[in-house]
Amino acid sequence: MIHLFWRYNCACCWVCFAEATFEVLPRLNEIKFGSGVIDELLFLDMPRELRLSSGIMMLEYAKAVQESVYEQLRVVREGQLRVIFTQDLKVNTITVSYTSIDNF
Repeated sequence: MIHLFWRYNCACCWVCFAEATFEVLPRLNEIKFGSGVIDELLFLDMPRELRLSSGIMMLEYAKAVQESVYEQLRVVREGQLRVIFTQDLKVNTITVSYTSIDNF
């Protein structure tokens, strides 16, 4: 089972969290693209690879930019991305931490 975590700053508090498991991703994509998203773009910096003594590998991207493209709007989210793999190199956890969200 893969877990996806999103962390972002919002107006009501300093940081909000959202979590989804791999099994709900098709439904989340259906909702996202059904709401008018035309395209999703992800731009990543060079990763930093860490290998823990337990054999788990982690990739950290200091800068990640996700862009959601709508017909008349673009939403750009900037932040960091972390991917944690199991010992047999299967994705275990993806964590996204947004530091800014802009609309154009």
